[in-house]
Amino acid sequence: MNTTPRRGRPPRSERPQTPLTELMPASAPAVQALDDLDDLEDAKPTRRRRRSSTGGFFKKLETPPPPEGWMYRWWNDTPGRLAKAEELAYDHVTDPTIRSDNPGGPVRRLVGIQSGGQPLHAYLMMTPIEEWERGQAEREDTHRLVEQAITEGRDATGRVQDAYGEGSIRAR
Repeated sequence: MNTTPRRGRPPRSERPQTPLTELMPASAPAVQALDDLDDLEDAKPTRRRRRSSTGGFFKKLETPPPPEGWMYRWWNDTPGRLAKAEELAYDHVTDPTIRSDNPGGPVRRLVGIQSGGQPLHAYLMMTPIEEWERGQAEREDTHRLVEQAITEGRDATGRVQDAYGEGSIRAR
């Protein structure tokens, strides 16, 4: 039999079994804190700022819910996009309680990098729900026309004759 001692931690059966209460001195802060549980009710909350979460998912564009009757949407600051949003009845949100990269101005957040290397920002904009629903209905009408043209085998714009040819689409 080999008499050289084994490397590493000794097996559990050979370790001394000491209760935890004997390992901690009675004056340890944790034990004192347990003795003062009654004082916790009278303790005032600290003015420490809240630490952000290190686990889970982080939502870069998370916002509080919009006011009643309004709809929020983020618009990237690429050429022409903010002007298009304003044409569609969207207005900039300037609520100071919403986290922003632009204090004192419209709510915006950094979302990426443009092709030239400049920062790409997204602006939070809002529109009345009625305008948003009207825009969605217009969009659905356009989609319906395109689907109808595909099923009938014609060009939806009317510029190209027999663009889809004759035939039908069938599921096999």
